[in-house]
Amino acid sequence: MLKSLEEFFDDGGAPPQEGKAEVPIEAALAAWEGPFRQRRIKIVRRVETGLPQVLIRGDSLRVAVFQILRNVYDSLPGGGTLTIHVSRDASSGGITARFSDTGPGFSPKALSALFTPFSSARTGHLGLGLCLARKILRRFGGEIEAANGPSKGAVVTLSLVPADSAPAFQLRRYGWSAK
Repeated sequence: MLKSLEEFFDDGGAPPQEGKAEVPIEAALAAWEGPFRQRRIKIVRRVETGLPQVLIRGDSLRVAVFQILRNVYDSLPGGGTLTIHVSRDASSGGITARFSDTGPGFSPKALSALFTPFSSARTGHLGLGLCLARKILRRFGGEIEAANGPSKGAVVTLSLVPADSAPAFQLRRYGWSAK
């Protein structure tokens, strides 16, 4: 929780680095494997080989993915399946990480406010999860989208830019220099 709040209020921090997104994604999954197993949530991993390096802050990306996985856990109290598909994004040269589950999906009300801070459809939740994930991803040129699947379930997609295309606005905003 403290790491999440630290990430939420971090408007600067260390510059992003070249990295393999699979590493922090897998680290976040490892933290949830026990609770998922107890809840009978099956994890299906589909990770393409030879993925490019992307612009990330590893610990921050792990926190963003952790938030997505927490939503999956809450959405599947009776078990189900989470499929993670990490692939090359042909249009950007970066990668996409698509998280889709077999839960009920987002309600129309929740879908309209997913990225609004302190807006939660669930009692007892702060409503910072996906808002925090978006804030983190945008720090290094990434993006997040959320929708309902074609038949059921939620789909959250992360887009990460290739490491060799550090967005100029970030370099100016944070005073970082290009390589």
